[in-house]
Amino acid sequence: MKGPCFPDLEVPIRVRYHETDKMGVVHHSNYIRYMEVARMAWLDALGCPFTRIEGGDTQLMITEVSCTYRAPATFDDLLQVHIILERWNKFRLSFLFLIKKEDRVIAKGGSALAAVSNAGYPVPLPEILLERLSELDVTAPQHHHD
Repeated sequence: MKGPCFPDLEVPIRVRYHETDKMGVVHHSNYIRYMEVARMAWLDALGCPFTRIEGGDTQLMITEVSCTYRAPATFDDLLQVHIILERWNKFRLSFLFLIKKEDRVIAKGGSALAAVSNAGYPVPLPEILLERLSELDVTAPQHHHD
């Protein structure tokens, strides 16, 4: 069976009113949530929903997260969260996120995840995830990462 041929995905997110602050812009903490929504969608598209990954003895723990803000988003803006698999090995995944409004990057972020046992000790990524990752076409054209 031929696996997925994408290392990246774009996920649309419409800004909801409760995600804005007193200044009328999206509160900074919500960009991290948008990245998580995109990461879950990416895993779903890969054929490894998070519930399946964490349904056994392995958890994926966030070990790093970052976000640089370039321009604000406001209520009802339609954002595109572009998630790109940057690196992976037997134990970790790293992603780049470009959050866009009208094709303009308004925030750039990243996250890294490590596999740990339910007791919190480092372990390899679940086998199903490793299989799907090995099937990715990482020779696909790379995108400009503003």
